[in-house]
Amino acid sequence: MTAEKAYRKFIVKINKNAQTNNISCDKGRFVLIYNESQNKEVEHILEKRDSDDIRYVQKLLVKSAKLENPKKFDNYEHFKFKDNYFDHSTLSGTASSDCCKAQSMDMYEKKSENENFYITDDHDKPHFGFREAPYYISEDGIVAFKDNFTYDSLQHTYYRYPLQISLENPDNPESNFSETNIELDDKITDRILSRAAAEFEMNNANPKFQVDLQRTIQK
Repeated sequence: MTAEKAYRKFIVKINKNAQTNNISCDKGRFVLIYNESQNKEVEHILEKRDSDDIRYVQKLLVKSAKLENPKKFDNYEHFKFKDNYFDHSTLSGTASSDCCKAQSMDMYEKKSENENFYITDDHDKPHFGFREAPYYISEDGIVAFKDNFTYDSLQHTYYRYPLQISLENPDNPESNFSETNIELDDKITDRILSRAAAEFEMNNANPKFQVDLQRTIQK
């Protein structure tokens, strides 16, 4: 779906149940509301990954992206996310020690609150002999624990941000849309537009937004 078509459908939605048919929204404001609503909808789908809706965001899945050049500390290494990272999926690693090079590592996720525990506990600490190590997701990357070995790289499977719509001239709220089309399926795009319309109504103090937004979230 093109951004222009999405914009026209959005205008229809915000006027559908209004007392007047003269409600308007400039393209610049629509871009902001749509992109925020799209990100929220993707986040909502990923929060319930056992749902069938997960198929609608599979095109956002980036498989086995290589993470390299970490910041190195005594007990762990910190790898930065890719710039388009949105949410985590799975992780594997490659590591080397004095005796063995480029060995595949089984990485298992842990919570960040128990960092010292993962370094000292015999059952959870990294073990190059068993080819396994814990990690956790930080605010801006992955913290991978180590013990007498170093990481060559991590292979990160993750969900990227969906393409964001924009204007050709961001300083002109009524300029044409850029050539970037909406990449998600039309069914999900319609749901995003309903969410965006509800957000618009909320910002304009329309009391029906509560029902509209709840209906969208429950789909």
